[in-house]
Amino acid sequence: VFGLFVLLISNLIARKFINRPLKLVTEILNSNNSESIRKLKESPGEYSHIGYLFEKYLLQKSELQIAKEKARESEARSNAILQAIPDLIFIQNNDGVFLEHHTPKSEKLYRKPEEFIGKNMADVLPFEFVEKTQTVFINAIKTKSIQSFEYTLPSSEGIKYFESKVIAYQQNRIL
Repeated sequence: VFGLFVLLISNLIARKFINRPLKLVTEILNSNNSESIRKLKESPGEYSHIGYLFEKYLLQKSELQIAKEKARESEARSNAILQAIPDLIFIQNNDGVFLEHHTPKSEKLYRKPEEFIGKNMADVLPFEFVEKTQTVFINAIKTKSIQSFEYTLPSSEGIKYFESKVIAYQQNRIL
């Protein structure tokens, strides 16, 4: 009788202190159920600490989802603004290597993108332009302000006139 009594008490204790909390953990892992988290926080021992950790995890997960949505909205807004700009935009590193471009009308390009992306401007543009641009880049980096200059480039249609605005942004990037 004493043995049965011990087994019965052991079973009840195991259910209360082990099985129920583990069942709650399983429910939380499967469904992020906030009621299960509340019950786990009320559980004895370390299980209550685990409940608080789950609660913190769900809060961080929610904050991350909000941040991701804001980033998506910001990216969509930036893309819409960029598409509305009729100008050519190039991003280069401080050494003059073309990294990215935005060209609403590709016929405006001096060369095809595959001919200049990843290459130094000295390799694809006339020397006079490169020389003038390097000075402007240096001034933009030093002053952290917009630098403007005018230039010409030869084309199949004759000489084309351009105005350019250059500014340093991020680390080692020129726009």
